[in-house]
Amino acid sequence: MADEKRAREEHWRNEQQRMNAIEIERTNISDIMTENFATTASQLAPHRYVPYHFKGLRPGQIDGINQERENQVEYKKAAIKNQNTEEYQWAVQNLANTQHFLNNELDLEQRQRQMAAQHRDQHLVDKEAKDARWPNMYGDLNPIPDVTKNMVSGANPRAIK
Repeated sequence: MADEKRAREEHWRNEQQRMNAIEIERTNISDIMTENFATTASQLAPHRYVPYHFKGLRPGQIDGINQERENQVEYKKAAIKNQNTEEYQWAVQNLANTQHFLNNELDLEQRQRQMAAQHRDQHLVDKEAKDARWPNMYGDLNPIPDVTKNMVSGANPRAIK
């Protein structure tokens, strides 16, 4: 049993040493440890540079890249500001259009009321003129009926209140 345990521990130790050696070899041949200039370019866009990795570039190239980045940031800020300004102007125009529409609605409603009042007044004037010309168009002596007299046979006459 002790021999099996020693063999197992030795096998584990040998496996650990083998894995450590593989890891060291991978690290030594990786792009981080070598002078591979392809690592300076972005994997997603080869025309761009990784901001923290300028391997093999001269200081003038690094300054040019940083200046271009700064210009891009300023351009983006200006574009966002212009977009916000444009959205604000659209909102102001939309508000002005809505206010103009509401004012037109109020004006149309007032005109309609005014026309209805004029029509009503003209109707009353016309009715008075017609009543003056035709005081009793059915030829009755008394244009307003007298309901105090007995209109139904056998009914008791009563006064209307």
